[in-house]
Amino acid sequence: FKKDAYSAYHVNLIRNLATYAAIALDNASAYRRLNATLSELQNMQQQLVQQEKLASLGQLTAGIAHEIKNPLNFVNNFSGLSIELLDEAREELTKSNNGKNSACFEILNDIETNLKKIYEHGTRADNIVKSMLEHSRGGSGIMEPTDLNSLLKEYVNLSFHGMRAGKNPISVDLNFELDENIETVPL
Repeated sequence: FKKDAYSAYHVNLIRNLATYAAIALDNASAYRRLNATLSELQNMQQQLVQQEKLASLGQLTAGIAHEIKNPLNFVNNFSGLSIELLDEAREELTKSNNGKNSACFEILNDIETNLKKIYEHGTRADNIVKSMLEHSRGGSGIMEPTDLNSLLKEYVNLSFHGMRAGKNPISVDLNFELDENIETVPL
């Protein structure tokens, strides 16, 4: 090493280069942090957009469910009431004809079978609508006793009908072999 190997000009130049290098390193570090923050903000924006879409879908689902629920209540109520009226009609026929009009009784039995199916499927549709409403509200957060067999059947049927209605419909035979002794569980 040689004393005074560099002139004041060279020392000043090296100091300036060191200062510029430090500034460049700080800028590079700030640029990396800025890019990371930008990426994080873009991810948050995408999540917010997705949450907004889900919220809108929930509101739409709730609106549709409410619109379906009212006529569905009429279907269920009138089919139940009609089944009761059939019993009254049978009583009146029995009184007036002494049970001789078997064709009328057969027709009444057919009507009763049809009404029971209407009521059964109306109740099923009502449960689907209730599920849609609960899902659109985000659930109550309260665990309730739930029949796992019914839950499984409902979701398998919903999935099946969803797949069947899709672009590539499927043909499947559903065979449930469920343990009827399973107790309800809180869900």
